[in-house]
Amino acid sequence: TLKITEIPAGAQVVTRNIFLREFVATTELRSVFEMNSDAPVHYVSAGPWQLYEPLSVELIAADELLPEGTFHMRTLRTNLLTVSSWKDLSSVLFNKEGTLEHKVSEISRLMKNFPGRKFLLLGDSGEMDPEVYRKILETFPEQVQEILIRDVVNAKELQPNRLTGMTIVPAATVLPGQSQFDD
Repeated sequence: TLKITEIPAGAQVVTRNIFLREFVATTELRSVFEMNSDAPVHYVSAGPWQLYEPLSVELIAADELLPEGTFHMRTLRTNLLTVSSWKDLSSVLFNKEGTLEHKVSEISRLMKNFPGRKFLLLGDSGEMDPEVYRKILETFPEQVQEILIRDVVNAKELQPNRLTGMTIVPAATVLPGQSQFDD
């Protein structure tokens, strides 16, 4: 949602964007951060903890509009030189059910820990954010202030039911096998 990874484009594009290119921040949600500059921020990601430092230093600390906040990421074996770790990485990055389970669990924990707080949920349509946020809304309706979804796969037109009741933020559409960074 904050960093352009282009997950819908597939494993090859995502791997290139995460490990070989400099981090590129999205711009569509900047006004939301500006309007809510005093609100606490919790970054919930299905990405592995090994990406914490690049995200927090290269993206958030380097971008004055992105606020500091807590990070809630997935566990991954630390030795990326083993075959099992690369399989683990692949399962973390491309397992939709694991993404859904992790995000629902982490966001639910935050909601329970801060029962009097209203939450603005920001995500994108590239993976499971609409489905995650719908589950959160069903479980914690009084705490969800609004759901904003960057529509990176043209779900507004192709899967409108997926985004029902959510504020849709237009974004560049990502197609399988294509990248906006391709020359």
